[in-house]
Amino acid sequence: IIRPKIKVIVKEKTVLELAEDASKGDLIDLKEVVEVDTSYLETIIESGKDKIYESKLEQAKKLMKAETDAEKANLLAEINTLKSNQENSIKLKEAEIEKKYNDKIAELNAKIKVYEATQESNAEKLKLQFDLEKNNALDKQKETYEKIISEKVETINNLQRAKAAMNVKQTGEDLESWCDNEVKSYMQNGLFNCTWTKDNKVVREEDEVKGSKADYIFKIYATKDHNDDELLASVCLDMKDENPESKNTKQNADYYKQLDKNREKKNCKYSVLVSNLEMDKPNTLPIFKVNEYENMYVVRPGYLMVFLNMITSLTTRFASLVLSKEKEIIELKTKMELAEEFDKIKQKYLDKPLENLEKNIDEIVKNSETIKNACKKIDEQCDNIKVKYLNKIKDNIDEFELKLNKSVIKKM
Repeated sequence: IIRPKIKVIVKEKTVLELAEDASKGDLIDLKEVVEVDTSYLETIIESGKDKIYESKLEQAKKLMKAETDAEKANLLAEINTLKSNQENSIKLKEAEIEKKYNDKIAELNAKIKVYEATQESNAEKLKLQFDLEKNNALDKQKETYEKIISEKVETINNLQRAKAAMNVKQTGEDLESWCDNEVKSYMQNGLFNCTWTKDNKVVREEDEVKGSKADYIFKIYATKDHNDDELLASVCLDMKDENPESKNTKQNADYYKQLDKNREKKNCKYSVLVSNLEMDKPNTLPIFKVNEYENMYVVRPGYLMVFLNMITSLTTRFASLVLSKEKEIIELKTKMELAEEFDKIKQKYLDKPLENLEKNIDEIVKNSETIKNACKKIDEQCDNIKVKYLNKIKDNIDEFELKLNKSVIKKM
């Protein structure tokens, strides 16, 4: 017969309580205890009644302390042993290193003695070789600057040759031919009321042996028909040019008297000297009036058409006054008044602009002189920089040579 197992609860250390009804012969299996009431145990522990537990706990503590002290003593002994061994090892290592160091020093001293015995000649060879490097660098730098200077001199020479060529010739032709081509080319598209002719008729006065003529005559008419009764003004032109390298140079003033005489011979209102003379003067204007002579002007070739346009514009502007035959106008203004008015107009539209032009040219010349002086200073500064740069290169080379010698000595 299988007996049922009764469930119990552990109430105290020696007391069990049935958790269900039981009969005689029922079994109790402590492995299947359903619950343990710990309140009694906790009360016993708290009240200090469990002396056995306290005794065993105290014994465990003593045993643990004894084991800990023993282990600590063993560790201290091992540490002291290791420390002693390490100190001995360090001393041995230091002795070994010191011996190796002394041996190396002795070896290096021996090598230095050998090196000193043979290096003196090598240092001398090295110095000679370095001097030859240095000299090559200086020669190369000198060659570079000489090339730059040579190019500048060549440029200056080319400019001087070009200037001389322009003074002597205009676009490869002589001055008269150049002026003739310039005016004719312009008049193909303008100045249709004007004429430009080569003067081939020599006029000789009683006191002259050969007589003289102008180079060209420029005439201004009221219309493009060029009728003689509509002639407003005429200009007598002479062209003067010479080689700037000539020893017997002329001045513009040398031709004023003859030019004015040619103007009178040709019955012209104005006289113009187209001149390449005195080009080296710093204050030379492209157009200026000759105050010693009536209606005489000096014009640089490049400004010839500017002057002819000015005269044409001035004259044609008042063509009706010049050619008027109406009595009311003649009675209103006499010939003298007309001449005075024309002079005032000329003064306003020709002479005054030329005076202003002269002032502007003077200012330009001053600025040009300032620029030239500045350029001169720049050239001087460039020369100074060049000298300083070469000296700097030499100093750097000398410094490098010194450092090299120090390096050799240091290595020794």
